[in-house]
Amino acid sequence: GSQKIKEVRGKGLFIGIEVFNGSAMHFCRELLRLGVLANDSHGHTIRISPPLVIDDVELDFMCERLEKVLR
Repeated sequence: GSQKIKEVRGKGLFIGIEVFNGSAMHFCRELLRLGVLANDSHGHTIRISPPLVIDDVELDFMCERLEKVLR
């Protein structure tokens, strides 16, 4: 498959996933469709900012959907 992720940066769960081709909004829309809120930053970064208190079930939910959209 094609490479989608250019770089991941941040601290803890507050991360930015930089993608190629300015396609961050496309991925954010797909994540929203799957129940995960994410922001597009400058067209090329998916900004993930989960709640300060998150449990394993919610974390797994988010990670599974990120993987589905970015794979």
